[in-house]
Amino acid sequence: MQAQSEKYNLSGLVFDEGTHLLSGATIFIPELQLGAVSDDKGTFIIKEVPAGEYKITVRYLGYSSLETNVKIPNDAPLEFHLEGEFHLLNELTVEGKPVSIALENRETISGESLQKIRGASLAESVTSITGVTMLQTGPAISKPVIHGLHSNRVLILNNGVRQEGQQWGTEHAPEIDPFTAQKLTVIKGAAAVRYGSDAVAGVLLVEPPELPESENLQGEVNLVGTSNGRQGIASVMLANGSDKLPGLGWRVQSSAKKAGDFHAPNYELTNTGVQEVNFSGEVGYKNEKWGGSFFYSLFTSELGILRSAHIGSTTDLLDAIERERPFFIEDFSYEINNPKQDIAHQLAKAKGFYNFNEKSKLSFHIAQQVNSRKEFDIRRGGRSNRPAIDLRLQTLTAELIWEKYHDNNWNGTFGITWLDQKNRNIPGTGVRPLIPNYLSNGLGVFAIENYAKNKWELEFGARFDYRRLEVFRFNEEDELETPIYNFTNFSVSGSAKYRFNESLQYTVNLATAFRPPNVSELFSEGLHHGTATIEEGNENLVTEKAFKWINTFSYNKAPFTFTTNFYYQRIQDFIYQEPLSEPRLTIRGAFPVFAYQQTDARLAGLDADLAVKLHPNVTFESRYSMVRARDLTRGAPLIFMPADRFENGLRYNKQRDEKIYNWFVQLNTAYVAEQTRVPGIDYTPPPESYFLLNVQAGAKFKINELDTGISVSVNNALNTTYRDYLNRFRYYADDLGRNIILRLHANF
Repeated sequence: MQAQSEKYNLSGLVFDEGTHLLSGATIFIPELQLGAVSDDKGTFIIKEVPAGEYKITVRYLGYSSLETNVKIPNDAPLEFHLEGEFHLLNELTVEGKPVSIALENRETISGESLQKIRGASLAESVTSITGVTMLQTGPAISKPVIHGLHSNRVLILNNGVRQEGQQWGTEHAPEIDPFTAQKLTVIKGAAAVRYGSDAVAGVLLVEPPELPESENLQGEVNLVGTSNGRQGIASVMLANGSDKLPGLGWRVQSSAKKAGDFHAPNYELTNTGVQEVNFSGEVGYKNEKWGGSFFYSLFTSELGILRSAHIGSTTDLLDAIERERPFFIEDFSYEINNPKQDIAHQLAKAKGFYNFNEKSKLSFHIAQQVNSRKEFDIRRGGRSNRPAIDLRLQTLTAELIWEKYHDNNWNGTFGITWLDQKNRNIPGTGVRPLIPNYLSNGLGVFAIENYAKNKWELEFGARFDYRRLEVFRFNEEDELETPIYNFTNFSVSGSAKYRFNESLQYTVNLATAFRPPNVSELFSEGLHHGTATIEEGNENLVTEKAFKWINTFSYNKAPFTFTTNFYYQRIQDFIYQEPLSEPRLTIRGAFPVFAYQQTDARLAGLDADLAVKLHPNVTFESRYSMVRARDLTRGAPLIFMPADRFENGLRYNKQRDEKIYNWFVQLNTAYVAEQTRVPGIDYTPPPESYFLLNVQAGAKFKINELDTGISVSVNNALNTTYRDYLNRFRYYADDLGRNIILRLHANF
């Protein structure tokens, strides 16, 4: 035994049940209050550990905690293998000394949890996190809703770049291929200080895997088939490094999707097919001192808009809203007819970093996005092939970040961001533009400081943003007008985390945020084909200003895991769409009319998660979320807020059989209450409550050294007829019926 005064570094690897390395696992020595988190390669190191024998705890979301004894010094790096379980997607908890993680209220889906939902849309993928729901426009278009807020209030970062394209309206789904992601992280809180304006509700991070640094060909194949829509999805990823030039690595990934008409329990949803082809690639180099990479992605999609949402007359529209079945029901088809959308989104990003020393790092990125969108209407006179909307949005963003680690338990992050954006209507539509041409640019400067000592972690941040918007529009007299808007704001945030003991902790977050009105809210005028509504902008809108307070309690001690979030948010000058009393008849048909308005709003709610290990192989999970939103000016509820949701699940999981080393069966139920807290202004009352039953079973095994997995899911197993309040097409049709999903994946 070495002398007790000597200290050593303890290092090792963290694996799942097989050979996959886990990043983000917590390794903690309670007696010494020392810990670390595994990096993207699954490796960890705990520095300056005194010689001796200690109990060590290893934790990772979705896996059973591991406790074992370790002698120090240790002759070789340690290897920990964690067993998967049906586990809550709670906030990442780092025990011991912090390792430069933010105190935001964040929850992550990765590893096995992400594999079980492959093939779902980006928005659908994150609904497994409590407090996150979807805003839908039919079966193929969806975007995430965090604590009742969506669209521009949820900032999406695709590989570290702000995803642009939502400026055109609430209906446009994020143009991102979820197969590019190794993990999806949702930050449920006002996060404007770090991520800039628009992060009023929170942030969704789409993070691809790190590039390999040495020669070792890696790959992943995913195949998904669904009965509803007779959909087929395929994705392939390859990555490798170089032994001749250690630190050099590359990755390519591509996916394709094809679906025909989806169906409700009792009929086809005519013209709801989807076709997608996507590609991404990255190449980069890094060493201990510096590094950089170049990333490119292309997302293309053609999708149909429910035919029954486009009605010929006002009488027929009102009749369609009252009918139990849509007007247009045809046999299943893969053909996509008008109305439809053609979408293409390109992202090119260059990034780099330089380490001045162990305590100072400078990093940057510059990115160009080009977003093209065409919307086709049902037009007469042989003009069906001419788009009624043809938009092209170009965005150039840049970010410079300096990270500084101090010697007195403090570390800081300082940054500057820049944005330049141009929107252009492509001539030739023959229709007055829904959204005018515009130029926008902005600048942001921020600073964040973290402090950690013993049981406390503190974080403080401040940010200043400037945004300029110049619009080019023709008035009713066809005279060119060029209104200019200037928006400035100062945002602050503060967070504190206190660990009562190894199992219990409390976190409080307080933050302000702001969101300038986007162009669609200011100047929309006319038919928006994707939502089948007429939208009226309001050029007098002013900046939203928000304050959010979140309290989080987490308890994790076998056999229980419990997390609850209480939140309160005030938004001054909240922008929303208000349905007008009567639909409007145009030469293209009759449509509901929605006008943009502002009010002062209050949102409060609760997210609660509970998991209980009933048996080494059996876990019970329960989740509940609620939002209470109020229009303070009118003294009435806010429109289009999610209803209360209560979910329960039971999972049986068996580990390490001779040939099948991990198999599971799970049963999930979801009850969504009727939304009774509505202002009374809508074209139809909110739909009734509904209950869904979902079943999934799967296994992992090896075939010729390939880690292979297969699973079968049955969503809406009882084929329940229902309509969701947050589906914009609930006026015309039911939501999806039973859907059998087969997933097959292989890793090498």
